[in-house]
Amino acid sequence: MRLQLDLPSGLSLIPLQRDIPLRTAAAEALVASATTQDSKADISSVLATSELLSHCDLVLAGALALPDSEPSEFAAATLAVRRLPDGRGPFDRPEARDELARALADTLARANPAAVVQYRRLGCGPVVLALRASLFDLPGDMTVTGKAVLITSDSFQALVPLPGGAEMAVLDLSSSSRELWPRFVDIALTMVDSIRIGSSDDAHSDRAER
Repeated sequence: MRLQLDLPSGLSLIPLQRDIPLRTAAAEALVASATTQDSKADISSVLATSELLSHCDLVLAGALALPDSEPSEFAAATLAVRRLPDGRGPFDRPEARDELARALADTLARANPAAVVQYRRLGCGPVVLALRASLFDLPGDMTVTGKAVLITSDSFQALVPLPGGAEMAVLDLSSSSRELWPRFVDIALTMVDSIRIGSSDDAHSDRAER
């Protein structure tokens, strides 16, 4: 399966190649492109993160930044393809993707009453969208100032049943920047809307492939 989607210009991808030389070369290129006079990226940190994520069966992972914002104000993004527990089962009928999305939306809404869960039809087909807001109290003994810090974290998740009924694409995006969060969500929706199953000769966009 070749999963494709349009990637925003502000998304810096973390190398996920299983081949270590290829991953190292990609990490070095990422560090070189991200390093400026005011900021020096750490190749060892990138490689450590890459090593950890390369075993998570992700299609892509990266940091989404906006051109008019500070580098510290970013959103973390991942895309994975998950196999449904029951395999194809009853979900291989033409209308099954819609039924599955509606069932997922109902289940998520009941399991997460504090979240905003929606069933939608986008360019990619039926999809479930979930928005959550979280607060995390970091104790004073874990901060530089010695004072407790209340950290906010917003998350966006899109569940997209794929044709055939055996798999589902899952896009996750999270950020602690409340000011930029609405813009990050707009970009995430555009990414979800562009998800499709493509052929090898489709060259209209950047691609994430599984």
